Amino acid sequence: MNFKDQYDIRKITDVLTNLGLRAGTAFKIKDSAEHTIALTKNNTLEWFTGELKHKELSTLITKAFDIFKLNHLDKDPRFSFRPRVKSYDVKTPFLEEIFGSICNQMELKNSKSKNRLEKPKCTLQITHDVDNPQLLTTYQIARATALLMQGKFSNAEILKTAFSSLFSRQQDPFWCFKKINTLSQIENFKSTFYVFSSYPTRHPRDPRYNSEELRYQNIFKFLTDQGHEIGLHSGINYNNFLGSRRKLGTEPVRSHRAHYWSVPLTKFEEWLDSMALSGITSDSSFSPLTCGFSMGSIYPLYFTSESGKNVLIYPSQFMDVYYHNNPLDGPHIIRNMKKFSAGNIEPVINLNWHVRVFSNIGNWKNFSIDFENIIQTIKEEYDVIYKTAKQSSLMYNLHFKKYKCT
Repeated sequence: MNFKDQYDIRKITDVLTNLGLRAGTAFKIKDSAEHTIALTKNNTLEWFTGELKHKELSTLITKAFDIFKLNHLDKDPRFSFRPRVKSYDVKTPFLEEIFGSICNQMELKNSKSKNRLEKPKCTLQITHDVDNPQLLTTYQIARATALLMQGKFSNAEILKTAFSSLFSRQQDPFWCFKKINTLSQIENFKSTFYVFSSYPTRHPRDPRYNSEELRYQNIFKFLTDQGHEIGLHSGINYNNFLGSRRKLGTEPVRSHRAHYWSVPLTKFEEWLDSMALSGITSDSSFSPLTCGFSMGSIYPLYFTSESGKNVLIYPSQFMDVYYHNNPLDGPHIIRNMKKFSAGNIEPVINLNWHVRVFSNIGNWKNFSIDFENIIQTIKEEYDVIYKTAKQSSLMYNLHFKKYKCT
């Protein structure tokens, strides 16, 4: 395999590592065997079988290469800081289809066959973005009042509940951490909570709370004592992973999700490297947009940073608002995923339900019911294994090391 640019070598190595995991075989960059790959001047890949160029494999591997270079993403027209899929159907695991087609062309079969009558195994990550988990603040009450005046009448219930809580000195309605913990004890799962940490160039749309306050430090300790994981929820213009990880005051933070899915397309390599050098091993910043697959995958994706460290990218297939607005999409997508789940390892489904939506008031009415419904739907189709992001990464990294392209 002939490459001039180290960036391209790294990207194709990642493609072949991820392909190897699904094919049940390890690939090598310098290979004197039957198959070789070359990069052309116009940045497409050519796959040769002996002396013959294999057109189908060349097309497929180029598509996968473009996805790992993020060429399948463009700026969201509503938010310039957020990417969205431009080339594929977001409700289809398109990368899995590409890898599956390559395996078929090469007549490679995964080493682990499954009985079609059995439920496939699935890693289920329950995650929560901690975005403004307090209703009883001047900002939140003013915001709900302004939205009510604009005709968004669901905010009437939010204001009513806010003032009732203030007068009776009850728990803040959006402070749902212990409610989630109680639910986790019933359902026997542990969550990953992505927590915001302030930074100098805070964006106006970033969360408005200080995670260094005592009430936050106490609840983080409570959650970790209960077996949950604290991850980093970085801001839109975020660039200092190491400094903010230390501010959270918990055990070393290993997982991350960007607020508003703000993956910096033009500086992705620098951003990923900063993340990896800070000790973060997994990222869940690729948006489902509606219910779907922004990276086109039902497995974590192995990325190598500029400094040679690896980060696992977990596409988040489901988020509360998107699922609530498109409830019929959920079962369809879960069944669509199942077609690709007979691989060498179990796929991962990543749910993102914000902490405040468990309040079940105003805009968030019935969101906890949605949460219970989608978990039940997944359990009907899969043999579910609950893992936090850190637990998942420890397991998946062992698999990827076995198939890492060298």
